[in-house]
Amino acid sequence: MAGPDLFVDPPRFRPRLGGLAGVADIIDDTSGRIDIADAAQWIANPECSTMESTPADCWGSNPLPHPAIKTYEGLLTDTSSKRFTGYLGVQCGLEMRDEYEQRARDGLSARENRFIEGAIYTLYLAPAVSGGSESSLVAAIGAADQAVDNEYAGLGVIWMSRASAVAGAAFGAISRDKDTGVLYTVNGTPIVASGAIDDDDIYYSGATTVRRGKVITTQVVDQTHNEAMALAERSYIVEFDCLRPKKISITTP
Repeated sequence: MAGPDLFVDPPRFRPRLGGLAGVADIIDDTSGRIDIADAAQWIANPECSTMESTPADCWGSNPLPHPAIKTYEGLLTDTSSKRFTGYLGVQCGLEMRDEYEQRARDGLSARENRFIEGAIYTLYLAPAVSGGSESSLVAAIGAADQAVDNEYAGLGVIWMSRASAVAGAAFGAISRDKDTGVLYTVNGTPIVASGAIDDDDIYYSGATTVRRGKVITTQVVDQTHNEAMALAERSYIVEFDCLRPKKISITTP
C-alpha cells in the first residue's frame, strides 16, 4: 500500500529570454501619480526633429534636393497611450494566509513582462499603421530593419512572434547574444520576440520605455467561508521615442 504523497519544493522557476527584458528601459515611477494619471506626456528628444539639406547660398548651388527656404521646428511633444493596470490574485484557506500576499507579488513579478508585451500588442502593434509589405519573413525583417534606420535616428526595436523569430534565425536573419539572451538582426537592431504577438507580421518602433508604478497589495479574509484572498496589482505606461510602431505585412506571393 502506497504511503502519503511526498511534499517537495516546486520546480525551479527560470526567467524567460527573448522578450521585453534587456530591450526596453523599465523605469519605476517615483512620482506616486502614475496610478491616477490618464497617460504620460513629454518633450520629445532632439533627434525626433528632421534634418534637411541646406538651400543654395552665395557660394554656389547645393547638389542635394533641398527646400526653397530653411524651416524650423518648435519643441515637439509626445504622448503615451492610456495607462493600463494588471493584477494577480491568490485565494485559498486561512491556514497559510500570511504567505498569500508574497505569492501574489512573486507571481506578478514573474508574469509582468509577458503581460506588458500583450498590452503593447493590443494597444500599439495590432492597430499599427502600415510601413509596407513583403512576400517572405526574411524580406519583412529586412524591410523593418531598413525602415527603422531610415525613420528613426537611434537604435530602434523590432517586434515579432516567437515563431517568426525561430524561423528568422533559421534563415540567418536573427542572432542571439549568448550573455544577455537578447535577439538582434544582423545589423544590431534589438528584437522583442513574444508569444503575445499573435500574427506573422513584423513591427518596428523607436526605443521603448515602460514606466511602472508601485505594486499595490490588498488582503481580505472571508471568515464565513474560511478563505483568504490577496491581490497584487500594478499600473503601466508605455512610451516610444519619436517613432510609434509600424507594421510590415507578409503577403502570400
